[in-house]
Amino acid sequence: MKTRWVMVLVLVMVAAAPLSMTARAQDGGGLTDEQIALLDRIVAARMVRDAWPAYTEDASGSQAYSIVEPEQTSIRASALEHSATVIPGETDDNTQAVVAASVISSVTVSDGTEESVEYTISGEARIVDGVMYVNVAYDEPNDQLPPLAEGWVQINSVEELDAYTALDALALSDLYEESDLEELNAMIEMYKQYATDVTLEQTTLEDGTTADVITITLDSVGVAEYMKVQDASSPLFDLLLTDDAPDSYTFRMTLDAENNPIAIEGVMSIAGVGLDAALFGSSYPEGSTIDVTVEAEQVAVYTPILEGVEPAVVPDEVVPAP
Repeated sequence: MKTRWVMVLVLVMVAAAPLSMTARAQDGGGLTDEQIALLDRIVAARMVRDAWPAYTEDASGSQAYSIVEPEQTSIRASALEHSATVIPGETDDNTQAVVAASVISSVTVSDGTEESVEYTISGEARIVDGVMYVNVAYDEPNDQLPPLAEGWVQINSVEELDAYTALDALALSDLYEESDLEELNAMIEMYKQYATDVTLEQTTLEDGTTADVITITLDSVGVAEYMKVQDASSPLFDLLLTDDAPDSYTFRMTLDAENNPIAIEGVMSIAGVGLDAALFGSSYPEGSTIDVTVEAEQVAVYTPILEGVEPAVVPDEVVPAP
């Protein structure tokens, strides 16, 4: 499960001018041997999951942001769900998933005029030999929404997926990049340097058995490094993380006694208050400011499948992404 989608919608709303940011001092690096061992357990658990013949991943997430500009306020909230069956592979996973997302957004200008959009998009996604195939539609199409191709669309890369903006709310890159163990190792090394805390607690599952919960927390400095690992940094994002407002990211993994991953959770909170509007462009009145807040959460639950899973196949008829 990824969270690279956290800043995508904000960047759609506000085009940041190139900024020259002051380098921030490295924080963290003060974890104990026990805490580092907990981080290594996360990598081990991922390897356990990848050794399963197949598994299901039931994921849900929500995100909300607000941007308060001198003449208008923009608010957007969205929720997504993925129910995927994955057959791990050495290089690319074979994945078939049912996906859905709902979005509510509004823009209110200073005279009280409001424009709003509300929609749901749903359908299927498959990944076969590293290529994604998507067949989705709006529940209620209208001219305000980005156009969608009809039928199965072939998407050859994450970059091509990112360019297909009508799919943004579905966060399909979460499915596309699930097999990147190299990135996980880079993330763990980042945690070792920048995590403000790593803790271990026990919880009781619905069946009465106990499980371990590893929790990692990051502050603003750590969040900035987190986004660098996921190639999601931007001038706007750096600006949000270098103001005085607090930012945080919390990651949790639940593991059973055999180190099988049961669930993971990520919660992110980012705020920028009183930002100089001139940094966002020349169209704002002199001395005006902008406030930005972002809240995001995702949860994924894993269940191993030991046998009887048919792999996803290439659809009979496909078209290229628009």
